[in-house]
Amino acid sequence: MIKILSPAKLNIFLEVVQKRTDGYHDIDSVFVKVNLCDSIDMELINDEVITVSTDHPSVPDGPENIVYKSVIALKKYFNRNGGVRISITKVIPVGGGMGGGSSNAAAVIKGLCKLWGYDYSSPEVMGIAARIGADVPFFLSGHTIAVCKGIGEIITPVASDLSLTFVVVNPNVMISTGDIYRKVNLTSARKDSIIITEAITIKCLDKIGVNFFNRMEDTVIKDFPVIAEIKKALLEAGCSASLMSGSGSTVFGLVKNDHSRDNVIKHIREKYPEWFSCIAATIYEK
Repeated sequence: MIKILSPAKLNIFLEVVQKRTDGYHDIDSVFVKVNLCDSIDMELINDEVITVSTDHPSVPDGPENIVYKSVIALKKYFNRNGGVRISITKVIPVGGGMGGGSSNAAAVIKGLCKLWGYDYSSPEVMGIAARIGADVPFFLSGHTIAVCKGIGEIITPVASDLSLTFVVVNPNVMISTGDIYRKVNLTSARKDSIIITEAITIKCLDKIGVNFFNRMEDTVIKDFPVIAEIKKALLEAGCSASLMSGSGSTVFGLVKNDHSRDNVIKHIREKYPEWFSCIAATIYEK
């Protein structure tokens, strides 16, 4: 048996560029991998049974789980016999715009390739990952901060070892990514990720925070005004900037030092004890 950590991501910049003919949308986004992690136990078994289970009631077990689909795809590609037993302990908010499902799929792909002796970073495996889910290649890439374009599969790492710290809040609301993409207002006056990536490269926290952006945020706030409430609460508690991640419902605030971090998380937990909240920081995988 092996145990794998499955980290979350935050979108500190997200522009929706256009709708594609295949129904997906092209994006220009900056992904940041953080140390809020699910835990996955995996073991190979002799029979052909694939078992995927989780401890979260809203995450499907079995064939409907993206992890199950990943196992099937890899077994078919590598022509492997045998089964696998997978147990997922969820920590990343479900339906929260932090890529938990995609991260789980990537972690299982890594784990199976390790157990079978294959290179998970090969173009063939990365291609399988892209077909499983748009965010899966990022989690496979090993990059901590990257610009993701296309549907998310065109990945350009941002050359930086910058450490970013966030206070992450989720109001225990699940939001459908598909619904938000269908509702989002596209515009020709699009923003570009280049300014915020330049700020990351020179490690300017003020410039990073000023350039936080999420095209979906206004659309989500119309249906879920609690998102605006969280953003306001984070700023009032001492964050230098706040933003919704992905299609929501997770919101994060940027903090500049340990003192600010501690004050913000204390304030949020005292005022909103029913919300999920935690501190998360960039994670650099070895």
